[in-house]
Amino acid sequence: QVFAILLCSYAYFWQARDWNSASRLMLTYAMVDRGTISIDGLEDQTHDRAFFRGRYYTDKLPGFSIIAAAPYALAKRVFGLPGHPLNAKGFALWPADYWVTLGTSGLLSALTGALLASLAVQLGCTLNRAALVGLAYGLGTPAYAYATMSYGHQAAAFTLLLSFALLWKTGTPRQALRVGCAGVLAAYASVIELQMGPVSAILGFYLLSQVIGRVRKLSTLGDFAVGAAVPTLLLLGYRRCLNRGSRRAGPRPTRPRGRRAQDFRARRDRRRSPSSRGHRRRRHGRCHWRVASPGAFRQAGSRRARRATGP
Repeated sequence: QVFAILLCSYAYFWQARDWNSASRLMLTYAMVDRGTISIDGLEDQTHDRAFFRGRYYTDKLPGFSIIAAAPYALAKRVFGLPGHPLNAKGFALWPADYWVTLGTSGLLSALTGALLASLAVQLGCTLNRAALVGLAYGLGTPAYAYATMSYGHQAAAFTLLLSFALLWKTGTPRQALRVGCAGVLAAYASVIELQMGPVSAILGFYLLSQVIGRVRKLSTLGDFAVGAAVPTLLLLGYRRCLNRGSRRAGPRPTRPRGRRAQDFRARRDRRRSPSSRGHRRRRHGRCHWRVASPGAFRQAGSRRARRATGP
């Protein structure tokens, strides 16, 4: 019930895109529509972008965009949505934005509220009080706003909370699998939002404390590390694809040669020469020091007076 109430509430709203959300959405559309991580042709939809070796890329981490690829592909197949138009001026609303946001931030926020209610029951709360905990989070905190926007906050919050829930529950079967999944979720939160790295590390220390307290076996540390390596390798693969795609866009800029190199060195030497530095200092630095000092005002006043009265 908590999940259904929250998801229906989030589905009522449709936020216009901004640069932050559009930057993530453009990467999703580029991956699904064209099979590339470059947002060439979509760069006018956002200014949160990076220009690297002749191509445009999002300046966000790819975690959210990778998650959003599944609901976007499903919405295109079910509703027959067209691909995002290329080389168009920026606009605020696009039908696919709604379904992508609902299938990522909205869905994961509703799951987070339901997971909080479940944890409250396990801690001894009644069903009504547990439902109140989940609804208070989903409807009474900033999560309500972020659940309707394509930011990475809610996706990162869900992965971290689920990772904690898997580590917190001990004495259940398939502990190696649960701890490995907890490692995947903890590391993937940092692929969504880099600032989640310290929280992911705290979850690792939490597991270490359980091992020290002999609540878990020592081998679970390896299971957690193996799981955490999966999102890390995914991020490294994304980085490699970025470099490979940028190399295809054109060669690296080369250093000037021949006569161009001589002209370049001559200009560089002139800039580095002591006379040039002194000229710039006289032109800029000393003027500021004179204005900043009290005696400079007296000197400037006396000079103006001599000029006005003549020799």
